[in-house]
Amino acid sequence: MRYWPVLLLLCLFILSVAGIGGLRGNASYRVYFNQSDSTMQSQNRFEDEFGRHDTLLLIITPPQSSSEQTLYQQPAEQYTQLAAQLPQITAVRGLNDRVAAGRPESNSAGSHSMDSRYIAKSANTGILELDVALIDSKSAAELEQLSGTIRVLGSRVLAPQTEIVFGEPLALNLAYSDVIKHDLRLFLPGLLLLTGLVLYLALGQALLSAALLLTGAVAIIVACGVAGWLRFEMAAINAFGPVVIVALSLATQMHLVLASARQLSGGKNDKAAVRDGIGECRLPFTISCLTTAAGFALLAFSPSPPV
Repeated sequence: MRYWPVLLLLCLFILSVAGIGGLRGNASYRVYFNQSDSTMQSQNRFEDEFGRHDTLLLIITPPQSSSEQTLYQQPAEQYTQLAAQLPQITAVRGLNDRVAAGRPESNSAGSHSMDSRYIAKSANTGILELDVALIDSKSAAELEQLSGTIRVLGSRVLAPQTEIVFGEPLALNLAYSDVIKHDLRLFLPGLLLLTGLVLYLALGQALLSAALLLTGAVAIIVACGVAGWLRFEMAAINAFGPVVIVALSLATQMHLVLASARQLSGGKNDKAAVRDGIGECRLPFTISCLTTAAGFALLAFSPSPPV
């Protein structure tokens, strides 16, 4: 019977791990706005009524091997036709509307006329404007797949070394997705390595340092699993969450470790030192955890941003 708490915790850990698959990524810039806000609701109603969607600009700059302007020689029409075949793209506008037979349809490229709004004055850069209706507007994976397909289509029909840069709201979504991957790939391993080094230098025990790092890793896994079961979303705005969880977990565990170490230095055996160390920290440990949890819970009442 003495092992049943450990078995219970192990079962809860396995159950939480099973929920990680439900954790979703949200790459939409709309996550930064409160969906119950009247301005946001008006925007949503406008888009629904007029069938408007988020736009993705393709800023196309062909290579300039000489001073000759080569934008009009780009097969933009073919690229437009290929892009329009993608199910998420509902409309394509841009430089192809203003170019016919390799020359401007009306007015020169340097004109201030609105006829040239998709072509730079220097005629070395043009814009294709795509109306995009993603199947899942929040899905980072779908948006990344679509952007990759658009680049592949461009490499097939545009001149070699043509540069394609994304713009407009969906480009922001791609940037947010990159932020998430950057933070999780760089800061989380970096925090673990740096903390492990500091723990080893402070404690002088590799095994104890590794055990503390393991508690931090377990805390992340459990937190992500619970978030998955609750259908929470990982966005750029809260991608730092795992980093915060590791730091708080390690800081909390250090109180128990140092309290037990003090008991050991007083001549107590291992079991008594751990028991008395936990007893010494029980009240401040509990208060610290509860107040930290309450502080984060209060963020749910913040209208900007709704994390």
